[in-house]
Amino acid sequence: MCSQRAVDAGQLAFGFLEQPLGSSRKYTTGTRGYPIARAMLDCHLLCVKARLHLHELRGEVSHTVTVAILEHGTVRVLERLLGYRGHARLGLAIGAVSRLPAHCTGLGKALLANLPEAKSQAIVSGLELNRVGPNTIMRKAELNRELAQIRDVGFAVENEELVAGVLSSAAPIRAVDELLGAVDVSAPMSLIDRKALIEQCGPHLLAASERITSALNTNQSEEDQ
Repeated sequence: MCSQRAVDAGQLAFGFLEQPLGSSRKYTTGTRGYPIARAMLDCHLLCVKARLHLHELRGEVSHTVTVAILEHGTVRVLERLLGYRGHARLGLAIGAVSRLPAHCTGLGKALLANLPEAKSQAIVSGLELNRVGPNTIMRKAELNRELAQIRDVGFAVENEELVAGVLSSAAPIRAVDELLGAVDVSAPMSLIDRKALIEQCGPHLLAASERITSALNTNQSEEDQ
């Protein structure tokens, strides 16, 4: 029987896995694994049900929009539509299959905040709060306080925590009281400030979250019949 170390070494050698710089234990999908992972994500129920509403949300706000899930304590992007303006200033090449840290993204914070509190705290306790952007939260107590605030207001805001000069706001997606994912709007600060992101894009974001939730709940009802 092959050891896990041998399997990992083989997948790394053939390009199916990649290891982030400075990490000896964590792996991400490698270049040769992207087509397989992309095909799997295209069939993901959330991706299928959210796609139409994601296009509608982008049309309403003109900025980049994303739908993602929480996977092993990190954010896995299912679908990302670049905005009609300013997307070149977002600073990172993020697309379907991309994996992002949870502690410094609006998507990740929205997902963590909407888990049962005990499960959320268990995940946070195992995270490495590495600095990524200029405002990355570096203390777990501070992250837990922000997650509590997100539970109260219903959405998360990311303020230069992943990339300098970039803001985002994210809302959870649920079906039958189960957290299934999150949707966000991202934009460069050169086009919009935090207040405008919340006031102008927030209502559209929350409405898109509700539409996706409704689509998922309808699908669940049809399966139960």
